[in-house]
Amino acid sequence: MRWGSVVNVRDLGGLPAGSGLTVAGRVFRAPRLDDLDEAGWAAVDASGVRTLVDLRNEDEVRPSRRPTSIARRHVPIEDPTHPGFLETWGDRLDSPAYYPTNLELWPDRVAAVFVAIAHAPPGGVVVHCSAGRDRTGLVTAMLLQLVGTPVDVVVEDYLTSVEAMHAHARTAPGWPERARDDESHAAHVADSERFLRAFLAAVDTRRFLEDRGLSAEADAVRARLLA
Repeated sequence: MRWGSVVNVRDLGGLPAGSGLTVAGRVFRAPRLDDLDEAGWAAVDASGVRTLVDLRNEDEVRPSRRPTSIARRHVPIEDPTHPGFLETWGDRLDSPAYYPTNLELWPDRVAAVFVAIAHAPPGGVVVHCSAGRDRTGLVTAMLLQLVGTPVDVVVEDYLTSVEAMHAHARTAPGWPERARDDESHAAHVADSERFLRAFLAAVDTRRFLEDRGLSAEADAVRARLLA
């Protein structure tokens, strides 16, 4: 799907989840939407979106034409001022390799995303970061695990974003990321799959939320995606 000129937007509906499918129009994943024009925002609004959950850091946020019908919840899931985080992971933030560290350092920030989704008003919720791949990928992987989506499908969803942003980097001269050559890209995809599978094998999203007293929020998020 496309909202204006924005690439890497997907509805998380229609994916296998337990014995059923996730419901369309409930949760979307996306990159930054700051540059959308009025027509682009009209497309977002027409999709039924009523809440944005913005995972970016404050210095990444730019003014936008977001209509008043769509609320924004700012829930950054990392702290770029943390000593050592960027030094260790700064050149690997396009890989799930850093997901365990993110969850270890800032579990409450990640949990706050689920709270924001659980308590969002009726309507679609967009979870987004900058590229819509990495921070959004972490949250999406945990969301889909929570509703029982098979690991292979979660991995496929993440790699769809990897491919989308790789293609975008090749064709968008203003995009800050440099496109890898074919050989490097293939290696990156293989590594990304391996790291994401390891992350999903190690994390239990339901228990993660229950350990923070968020059982009701876990149920609400499941209901939003499944009911």
